[in-house]
Amino acid sequence: KRRRPALCHLVHRLLKAPARGIAIKPTAHLDVLTLATAVEIIHTASLVHDDILDDAETRRRRKTVAQAFGAEVAVLSGDFLFAHASGMVESLASDEVTRLVSLVIEQFGYGELS
Repeated sequence: KRRRPALCHLVHRLLKAPARGIAIKPTAHLDVLTLATAVEIIHTASLVHDDILDDAETRRRRKTVAQAFGAEVAVLSGDFLFAHASGMVESLASDEVTRLVSLVIEQFGYGELS
């Protein structure tokens, strides 16, 4: 659960290293927190959609969203989470990060269709 956010923080710390000679903006830590949160939301959205495709009844011994509220609500919930995470990433004002995260979400879509 904590590996993805920890990885975001680790990359941030490595980039921030003085030996790299890279100027890091003062609010970079907030951007890292935003990105780490968005990554977790994307992961959650993918699990919600996967549970529908797998017709899973439980996840970690609890009913899945689809089992508790129906597949339609689960699909819409997963879509909302993807959209919300995309908005968070876009708020970082980094075209490169936005493009990369968009590609990741696109790959989730291809995976769900196959």
